[in-house]
Amino acid sequence: MKKLRIEEVSKCFGKGENKVIVIDNVSFEVEQGAFVTILGPSGSGKTTLLRCICGIEDVDKGKIFIGNTEITTMNEEKRKKYRRENIGIVFQQYSLLPILNVQENILLPLKFNRMKLDAEYYNKIVALLGIDKKLKEKITSLSGGQQQRVAIARALITKPMLICADEPTGNLDQGNSREVIHLFQEIRSQFGTTIVMITHDENIAKQSDYTIRIQDGKIMKE
Repeated sequence: MKKLRIEEVSKCFGKGENKVIVIDNVSFEVEQGAFVTILGPSGSGKTTLLRCICGIEDVDKGKIFIGNTEITTMNEEKRKKYRRENIGIVFQQYSLLPILNVQENILLPLKFNRMKLDAEYYNKIVALLGIDKKLKEKITSLSGGQQQRVAIARALITKPMLICADEPTGNLDQGNSREVIHLFQEIRSQFGTTIVMITHDENIAKQSDYTIRIQDGKIMKE
């Protein structure tokens, strides 16, 4: 079964003379459990494409399937519910709440979704990410690399079938960037999670299973 399928997706912003085609008839498939990078320069449309895959943005044309579920037929409220329960999102800006400690930030999606904690799974995640000794610490006491690990744990806590990561190494130094990519590889290996990651870095892209290249809203090469 294909975990993710994009069929002839297009997305525009603006109208009339101000209309800009950001995603132009894009199609591709991602196998279950694959680690895929979408590579392109600034302004190529890669982040908009990821936001469409997550259901944050509507598409103007085309279909997006996650497993057997087509998210492009859902209204905004249904997409939001589906996204919270099935998709983990990791941002370049960690989007953690400084008033909460590490554990509280990780468990926040379960609270919003009224989902029960799987303690064994939780313990495995925080150990894998190397933050099991930091759970009671405030976010502000952590380094950038540690905060990104917390953000990844938060994205994983609902056992998502898909993780979408938008430039997750963008604010990290080279050493922490390598660690984050290694962690994604471990996550894919241990949990069978499909990972789609945006990057502009060729070296990072080479560490994924394969790369989808995008320029001016079009797929150039896989």
